[in-house]
Amino acid sequence: MKLRLVLWIVLVTGVSACLAWSAYLAYSGKFNRQWTILFRSGPVIVFPATLELGERELGELATASFTITNIGGGELLIDDVHMNCACTGLEKETEGRYTRVDSIRLGPNETADLRVRVSVQGAIGTLSRNTVRFRTNDAMYPEAAIEVITSKIVGGISCFPTGAIFGSVLVGESSKQLLEIRDGAIHPRTIVHAESANHEQVSIRLLPAINDERNANSSSNGLLVGYLEVTLNALSPGPVNTTIDFYLSDDPERKRSSIPVIGHVVDMVEVSPTLLVLPRMSSEGKVYYGTCLFRCTQGKPLALEIDSLPNGLFAKIDSDGERAELATVRIEWSPDRETELEQEYRRIIRFRSIVGDKERFVEVPVVCRLTKE
Repeated sequence: MKLRLVLWIVLVTGVSACLAWSAYLAYSGKFNRQWTILFRSGPVIVFPATLELGERELGELATASFTITNIGGGELLIDDVHMNCACTGLEKETEGRYTRVDSIRLGPNETADLRVRVSVQGAIGTLSRNTVRFRTNDAMYPEAAIEVITSKIVGGISCFPTGAIFGSVLVGESSKQLLEIRDGAIHPRTIVHAESANHEQVSIRLLPAINDERNANSSSNGLLVGYLEVTLNALSPGPVNTTIDFYLSDDPERKRSSIPVIGHVVDMVEVSPTLLVLPRMSSEGKVYYGTCLFRCTQGKPLALEIDSLPNGLFAKIDSDGERAELATVRIEWSPDRETELEQEYRRIIRFRSIVGDKERFVEVPVVCRLTKE
């Protein structure tokens, strides 16, 4: 009788514990997550909640690498990446180079190798926290976050401003910025060498600070040890995203700090689309004309002229009366109807654009495809 009573109590206790555990899993969402993993009925994200950078020097561009994995059976979508810090967001390696990504798609059992770069800022001796947030289609993590922690900020080389931010620079021109270089170490060092990661695009020059100036400009951010003149050489249109690296006297072989150089090189005049293909297909059949929009990137009045026009092509320029920085060009092709051979021609229309006292030539390629009717 006693044995049966004991067994009954054990059974009731076990059932109650199972029910309580099931209720907890259901309430916390973990039951659905385990169900999704077991039956592979949807995406399941695995990612680190925190990234530890350890001790870092003030002004250092610190890097943390990590992975995000989809262990579920459905495609995982990550998007709406944003951050509350001076960092690059999520970056992915492509052909040996890291580029920022705003969205990621991972199939079942796929992994993405990512990294985040943080410009270490804050008071020396304190802890620093930065957060990268993103959205996922994992039901457990509709809003996810990765916290990047610097356990202690130590004195080191830093620049003020913290980077060379150039904005938009016209192609063919150059722009300069002068940055203060400070060392927050207890025993300040000297800069042995500084180098640009892209010598053609960004050139630099170190300028020393004299002793009186060093002492007079000492602050909580460290001792002034010199200046850095940064020149952006706008050789060709496109984004600028590079760094300048410093080497110090205490360890001249070790790269000790990096500062970002960011900007965008633009043409004086941009055209859209950059290539025109004729004829175009429409609901009424073939259309042998198209329109290109010319825009002055500086927002100044634009004057546009036709410099050269190949045979068979016609162009008409219409300026926008309300917006002087815009011009619209209608380009039309008149093919030889007697030609029976199937051919394709690539022809170039060259325009002369004038903004103030500056003049640039802009070319618009036109692909003409002649087919038998």
